[in-house]
Amino acid sequence: MNFTLKSLAAAAAVAIAATFSMPVAHADELATLQQSGEFRVAMTGQYPPFSFVNDQNEVVGFDASTAAAIGERLGLKTKIVTTPFDGIIAGLLAKKYDAIVASMTITPEREKAVDFVGPYYHAGRTIVVKADSAIQKL
Repeated sequence: MNFTLKSLAAAAAVAIAATFSMPVAHADELATLQQSGEFRVAMTGQYPPFSFVNDQNEVVGFDASTAAAIGERLGLKTKIVTTPFDGIIAGLLAKKYDAIVASMTITPEREKAVDFVGPYYHAGRTIVVKADSAIQKL
């Protein structure tokens, strides 16, 4: 699991670098964020290890850390807004928050509603069995 978290962290670093190497499409939005000093990011807080609430009642995890890193690069304080996943895009369109970092799969339907900066990690599927298992192939 430690290797997986390190791999995810490395993927996030690459994604963040790619995000900030792209030209800014909406400079006025960035100026508005900088005036407020706050970067509001939505996630569910119910999808461990990506976002979950710890014993101190803080939303933590891979997505929370990614959002914080983006906010830091923007020079803004990151505020995590938890919201149910089924309404997360509607909340963005209603400007309840500035971005979504929520392990959301990019689909053609979602691309019609919002702009994606691209994936910030890739997750493959794996089946793990004991070495002496009768299962030897898919």
